[in-house]
Amino acid sequence: MSDGQRLDTPPVSTGKGSVFSAWEQFVQGEDHVRGVRPEVLLSWHRCRERYRVDPHLTEAPLAAAHSDHTLEQDVVLTELGGLAAGVAREVEGRNGIVTVADATGRILATWGDQATVARAADANLATWSCWSESTAGTNGMGTALETHGPVLIRGAEHWCQAFHGWACAGVAVRDVVTREPIAVLNISCWRTPLPEITGRWLSHAVGKTQGALKGRARDSAAELIASFARVKGRGPVAVAAVDTAGKVVIADERAGLLMGVPAEAPAVEPAIRWHTCLPDLIRVAEYATARATKDPDWVGSTQIFTHLVDEPSHVTIRPVFFSGQLAGHLILFGVSDDGHPLPAARPSSRRGCRCAGSWRRGGTGWCCCGCPRCASPSRTATTCGCPPTRGGCAPHPPAWTSSRVSWPMRGSCACTAATWSTSAASGRSSVGSRVSCSW
Repeated sequence: MSDGQRLDTPPVSTGKGSVFSAWEQFVQGEDHVRGVRPEVLLSWHRCRERYRVDPHLTEAPLAAAHSDHTLEQDVVLTELGGLAAGVAREVEGRNGIVTVADATGRILATWGDQATVARAADANLATWSCWSESTAGTNGMGTALETHGPVLIRGAEHWCQAFHGWACAGVAVRDVVTREPIAVLNISCWRTPLPEITGRWLSHAVGKTQGALKGRARDSAAELIASFARVKGRGPVAVAAVDTAGKVVIADERAGLLMGVPAEAPAVEPAIRWHTCLPDLIRVAEYATARATKDPDWVGSTQIFTHLVDEPSHVTIRPVFFSGQLAGHLILFGVSDDGHPLPAARPSSRRGCRCAGSWRRGGTGWCCCGCPRCASPSRTATTCGCPPTRGGCAPHPPAWTSSRVSWPMRGSCACTAATWSTSAASGRSSVGSRVSCSW
């Protein structure tokens, strides 16, 4: 599990050690300090430069009363609460407390022995308070919301000096489709080392919760595929289904060509869905998600630029729901319904290089721009207008075939002649001769 790797828990130090000395230098404006873990230093930079949190804050601020929790978020928070109550019994004798907070860092519940809960309340480490990094600085909950994976913050690693007596470990539960945080589970101990199995507790809790979210995402994908099947083939319309993050679940042949994804290849698992080479379409899907979440009857229309024609294409976006929750959207190219207009997409100032890649055999491969393509056996070349991959011509990892494909690339975008050889079965790529690009 990506969010549950090992979490080492050495003793907390609240004295005048090297970390505290580095903290003193950093809060006074020094940029280069020694003896601080990289993830902590990055958090300090955010606190000082972006959020401008007062390092001498004595307590966390009160949380805002307004809530935008979805039903899915409420389910996750409830499940985490049950798991947290079980963990609390293990830390009660260690001056420890367990907290559950939402995606904004608002603590919704706290468990622990009465004395530690009362001490934590002195710093507002309690319900009704907000522990996002932007309000309370570096801490287990707030920094976990900013990080993909478990977070350990000990002693002087906290941005605010008043919290240096605590050792905290937190991990965020994230939406398996959008990767946005939903909630965070945190364990804090006062002047006491965290239990050695803290990482295991957190990993178990997040793994169990995200397992349910993955099952829900698969069911939502099945609903998207069923909705796609009902619309596909109705008139001169290219159709695709995307999830709430704009990743492609399935597309017909024409939509696949426009979006740069394989046709009729369902991607049910949230971790391996197709990425379109149309950035405007991703922004449209994200906008549609925000609107449809608040208004289930919303339907939108706009125009976007593709790499096949110079004029923008009409696009209609129709939300798809599963058990009352937004599953994703149907994207219909060439249709302009009476839906709500979306913000107009402007043509990119750089349409990308147009590389011609001659296929040695039909199937799947990548042009030197790094754009995934799917060509028919009769097709001898492909032209894509996608932006080149940053830093060179490396192909994307293969994802949808077990065949082996090789093709030469010509230098229409300043690429030196080369032949890529890609094995989709192994997920590795090798190059026949070195490739360099300058756009």
